[in-house]
Amino acid sequence: TVSDSIIPDTFVSISALAIATEATLWTPANGKKWQLLGGLLSSTGAAGNVVLKDGVSGPIVFTLPSNLLGTVFQFSIPGGKTSTSINTPLRALGTTLQVLNGTIWGREL
Repeated sequence: TVSDSIIPDTFVSISALAIATEATLWTPANGKKWQLLGGLLSSTGAAGNVVLKDGVSGPIVFTLPSNLLGTVFQFSIPGGKTSTSINTPLRALGTTLQVLNGTIWGREL
């Protein structure tokens, strides 16, 4: 049988990443794009949404809800979300004092 599932081959660990200003979560290998499939994240410091962005000041890819504070939030993006161009980092932006921990996964294309 043929499966429609997309299997991640890249797992990015995030440890104590301050996101009060935009911070890079994942920089693909040179000449590649990232395809975000999901993640398991938690936030400490302050309550507020965590916005994942396509590149520096780029468009929003995914918004994690403000109740992420002090909990573990697992998310999945069916079919994935792919960066708009090669060599573009996946970035995160939160609120003052927010710190992100966890793992995101996907593929490099």
